[in-house]
Amino acid sequence: MSEFSKPGLRVDIGDFVARVTLDRPPVNAFTLQMYQDLGEMFVALGDSDQVRCIVLQAAGSKAFSAGFDFKLFAADRGEDDPKRPLVLRRMLESVRRCPLPVIGAISGPALGAGCVLAAACDICVATGSAVFSLPEVDFGRVGGSAYVGSRVTKGFVRYMAFTGRKVSAAEAHAAGLVDFVMSSDDFLSFVDGLAKDIAAKSAHVLRHTKRALNRIENLPIDEGYEVEQTHSIMARAGLHDAGS
Repeated sequence: MSEFSKPGLRVDIGDFVARVTLDRPPVNAFTLQMYQDLGEMFVALGDSDQVRCIVLQAAGSKAFSAGFDFKLFAADRGEDDPKRPLVLRRMLESVRRCPLPVIGAISGPALGAGCVLAAACDICVATGSAVFSLPEVDFGRVGGSAYVGSRVTKGFVRYMAFTGRKVSAAEAHAAGLVDFVMSSDDFLSFVDGLAKDIAAKSAHVLRHTKRALNRIENLPIDEGYEVEQTHSIMARAGLHDAGS
């Protein structure tokens, strides 16, 4: 376990791969402090020269994450805290904007904020038994459709947001929310192999590639390719980029 670890969040680093594990039994539900710690953790890992790839995973088999710990928030009126929306946004932004590739390893239900967190990763790998949902509509809230909608069709994210229904890993894969679905037997080896393959690349070039991919998401093809060419030139020249 590394110095990056926090209560409910375990970090192990080896061979330039950081494995961030959600570890708050029984269903890895988030506290407000965990949101803040996870956001700060991704910023620190993104700046570390010990890391070239990050795997976001979960301990236990009951859930990847059930999202908010509503019982805890209700008990201390955490939902009334005006800082909560900002802390959650910053956490998700820290994952999406992390200058290093992030693999989401989803081995159980990813519900609410857990589903949004999975959508914020660069590559999402799930077991066949994983399920995904945006159940906020059933609790009088509005979920993270912006993140999920960046991966799936307009109709599919509206289906999830309006119904709150759980969708299977196969359905999520067909819609684009999940990139790879693996059997339970092959899941860990696939994620480990993917992380090691990425971590074998140049950290400098990986950072430029991630910056470029984030910047071109909503650009026309010609403008996007120009951005990629600029980053390619900078990468070959050994130049750094302070942009987001």
